[in-house]
Amino acid sequence: SLSMCFMVLCCTINRNSAMKMECLNDPFYVNDSELGFTCKWLLYGKGRKEKYCRDQEVKSHCPLSCGVCCEDNPYYIFDTFKTKNVNCAYVKERKLIQKLWCGQFSNGEFVRDACPMACDFCGADNHDPSNS
Repeated sequence: SLSMCFMVLCCTINRNSAMKMECLNDPFYVNDSELGFTCKWLLYGKGRKEKYCRDQEVKSHCPLSCGVCCEDNPYYIFDTFKTKNVNCAYVKERKLIQKLWCGQFSNGEFVRDACPMACDFCGADNHDPSNS
């Protein structure tokens, strides 16, 4: 599949350039076992991670969702009320920004999902969007 080729290519490029593989979910991964099954889908339902992350395919495509690793997405940026184009490092440095923004949905996802280290959200089992 295209996503598998992408993963193999990324791993090959990273191995050859002596860079470590980034801890990012595959945004194109869709699993046919459940309707709407994506890496993000794993985060928002009781018992989903426990049930599905045992599967090596799921774990390899969704390492962040499955808790295999925990890193902030280096490509994620969003706008606060006062500052444009802030990243996870900006969030990590400011406790007030963490309180205000980690539970907010911005630029296509919850800030805490894109910046789990900055938001102290690594290994969190409760990804209920209503809790911030």
